[in-house]
Amino acid sequence: TRIDNIDLLLNEHGGTKSAEKMAEKYLDLVATKGQKAANKFAEHGWMRKSLEAIQELYAGGLLWSTKTLMRNFLGTAVYHAWELPTRILAGSYGQMEKALRLQKGINLVHNKLVNGKHWGGNHGYDFQQGLAFVQGYAMSFKDAFIAANIAFKKGMPSDARTRYEISQQSRVSSDYLGFKGYTGAAIDTLGKASGLPFKLMLWQDEFLKSLVRQSELRVKASEKYTEVLTATGSKKEAEAAAISLLSDPSSVQIEIDAVARHFVFQDDLGMIGSKIQAFQQIPGMKILLPFVKTPVNIFKTVSGMTGHMGLVGLNPKFWSDAKYRQRTLAQMTMTSGAATVMYQYYSTGR
Repeated sequence: TRIDNIDLLLNEHGGTKSAEKMAEKYLDLVATKGQKAANKFAEHGWMRKSLEAIQELYAGGLLWSTKTLMRNFLGTAVYHAWELPTRILAGSYGQMEKALRLQKGINLVHNKLVNGKHWGGNHGYDFQQGLAFVQGYAMSFKDAFIAANIAFKKGMPSDARTRYEISQQSRVSSDYLGFKGYTGAAIDTLGKASGLPFKLMLWQDEFLKSLVRQSELRVKASEKYTEVLTATGSKKEAEAAAISLLSDPSSVQIEIDAVARHFVFQDDLGMIGSKIQAFQQIPGMKILLPFVKTPVNIFKTVSGMTGHMGLVGLNPKFWSDAKYRQRTLAQMTMTSGAATVMYQYYSTGR
């Protein structure tokens, strides 16, 4: 997590190489052209800071709307609610695959036709894990409120990821822009006002991420319980292993955090998405392209729920990862069910 935080912080300032080059350039100018030329170089940096502050004010203005904040929160909450029956369905597919030994059949076909490595195991979801997710969701609201309040007070997310694509350090501040006195105080006041929607969205995200973390942790504990029993362990040993994981989730924390980020649309963008996001590093570009990560992740999520994740050849993980496949099939089932209901409404004039 610390490495992740450091990388994100450095990227906000152009990356480590950019910082090194600026320092080298400044020292080179002092040595070759004198302090005056170096000062001009520093002034250019100040102008960039001013532009970054304007971009942050612009992004804050876009989010400074009760309607926008409610859409963000309720839209994400609906996706969370959608996941509850999805996990139960995934357990149904998991039980069916286990009974039919479907993964072994996939492995056999893959090895015979593609001459590849042995793909995947038969360890997917079951009903118990689906119910564990639902139980975790229902029992974690108090913890979620506490986590969200802490993040709001500190102004920092728990894992360095935020839905809004601005710096963790406010650009609209006297400290960042180098102003003092009344001017600096006025800039700080403006920064606090323009930054309020970011903090409100941070509260929303941390609340929702905390719910998913607690739910997924219970899924992992359920999985550990079953794993011990499968390895001919006693029920007492299985319970002890599950309780131990709940008490110290460090061994599965990275996986849990990744799932939590997915449910607030903060997944890593991949190669194409990252190249699109790189345009934001151009001075002034955030005025034209203020947000990338959330829209791209929403598009990928909706596209996946309508079927592209299961396409043969396009997504090998669908065939190699039993859990991934079962959840994908459950999502597609939910989507097709919703589409059928909407079509029935439409066809009857409703």
